[in-house]
Amino acid sequence: MKHPTKLFDQPERSAAGDGEEFPAVRAERLRKQVQRLLKDTGWTNAEASRRSDISSATFSEWLRNVYKGNVTTIADKVERWLAAEEVILENKAAMLIDPGYVETSLTRQIILALQYAQTSPSMVLITMGSGLGKTMAMRWFAANSVHAYRVVIEPLEGKANSALRKIAAVLGISNIRSNSELAARVAERLRRDGGRQPLLMIDEAQNLRDDAVNQLRFLLDEVNCGLALAGNEDLMTRYGLSATREGFGQIHRRVGMRIHVKAAPSKDVDTILDAYLIEDNKVRDLAHRIAARAGGIGQAIDTLKLASTLAYGKGREMSADDVRAAWQNRSSEDMR
Repeated sequence: MKHPTKLFDQPERSAAGDGEEFPAVRAERLRKQVQRLLKDTGWTNAEASRRSDISSATFSEWLRNVYKGNVTTIADKVERWLAAEEVILENKAAMLIDPGYVETSLTRQIILALQYAQTSPSMVLITMGSGLGKTMAMRWFAANSVHAYRVVIEPLEGKANSALRKIAAVLGISNIRSNSELAARVAERLRRDGGRQPLLMIDEAQNLRDDAVNQLRFLLDEVNCGLALAGNEDLMTRYGLSATREGFGQIHRRVGMRIHVKAAPSKDVDTILDAYLIEDNKVRDLAHRIAARAGGIGQAIDTLKLASTLAYGKGREMSADDVRAAWQNRSSEDMR
């Protein structure tokens, strides 16, 4: 694995031999580097302005060489920005290329459950070990479906009112102080009518308190929106696999489908490794072993990304030794 050519040319120094670059030469060099970067990345001037933390008008004028302000100050900021972007791009080159959404047997199960929840409408419970593709599948479904909303509930948002406000924010509802009015607005946005089939997907749903889950159950009943609760083992214990607890029969009764998976099937690990173009059999074997541990496939891929970076630093292709070193670094476990 060869290191790529440096993104930008080295500066030309002044003829005086003092090591300083002529300001005009420097400015022209930086403009060419920016133009090259924009061409290679497809970024607009607005994106470059945002990334460089230079106002849009100033950046545009400087790039066209018509800026009337302190050009040295702008050149300094541009040079620091370009140096930072070069490091970022080089680090990305060292890592595995992320293929994005990958269909596996588990993600297919999740998609089918989400479709069922949306069209029935019904409540589905999706509980999986970490790193098995649950979040990836939900993001894909939200991006590729109409009226499907994914909401991530953080630990501090577990109460009914807090969860409702987080849901409202995802739905684009804001500036409402009254909880009752907020609940009414959320219900209206999620109402199943006029051919609309809304689906509310709650990720990290184990953080929801019982009163919040009951509030979501109310939405399912009153406005007929689909509801998917996705989370860890605790979620299934509370609402899926355990006997119905007193006072929560309404919730248990409305669970129309359950997906409960603790470990990734071997074929799914192979599918992901194929998507990342991992061909070395020794590397694949180690990835399978890591994927069987806590963190699943996500843990394995994160380890391979670090291994790829370690190999890149040594100027060679990733090997099993790099994977072992990456895993030892991440887990303090010596894998042989």
